[in-house]
Amino acid sequence: MEIKKCAQTDGIYLDLIPGQSRYYFGQSDTEDFYDIPGWLENGGYQGSVIHFFDLETGTKYFPFSKERNVLYGHPIFCDEFIYFLRGDFHKNLLTLYQYLPGKAPNPVFMQSLDQFDLYNLMVMGTPVHIISQSSKKLRCYYPKPFECPQAPNESLIHIEDDRLYFSAWIEEGVENDVITDHYKYYDKLIIKDYAGNILSEETGCLTHFPDGSWRLV
Repeated sequence: MEIKKCAQTDGIYLDLIPGQSRYYFGQSDTEDFYDIPGWLENGGYQGSVIHFFDLETGTKYFPFSKERNVLYGHPIFCDEFIYFLRGDFHKNLLTLYQYLPGKAPNPVFMQSLDQFDLYNLMVMGTPVHIISQSSKKLRCYYPKPFECPQAPNESLIHIEDDRLYFSAWIEEGVENDVITDHYKYYDKLIIKDYAGNILSEETGCLTHFPDGSWRLV
């Protein structure tokens, strides 16, 4: 078996950025934005590193060096660019970057971190949105602020054309907290408007494939 080596090998697992097949990313640890305030109360956070791998060239790119109390969110691919969040808890600043490996990261939105609910804070959608979601409420901060009620079994997976695409996990065949022989577990796609009104729903798992297509499987 032939094993190709990158110019830099660091042992950090790579994930494909959804919606395309060329770029991968890796992160130096698994902390999330809502974890960092706890670190700050106990001496501070060591900082993380995000890097990108170009499958066509075999090159890794590190747009930022490691900095204390700085964390990065998972990237997405939209309109031929990579987008990701950078939270600088020392400066109390969240920045949305537009990026292509080999180019300088371009900041497109900045706002103080205390304006955000840090739980499940992420980027998604076409165009790119900054959102957070809890068991009761979805909040969007960019490009258009809004709030939408959200059920505990729902998770937002995409935004496009003023539509919110939720995946809802469904359990059937549970009686008095006991699983019966008729038990079923599956996903349902629920589409809502920004006010939370349900526009449609159907059984299926909405999945984003490397060719950029969305398929209900």
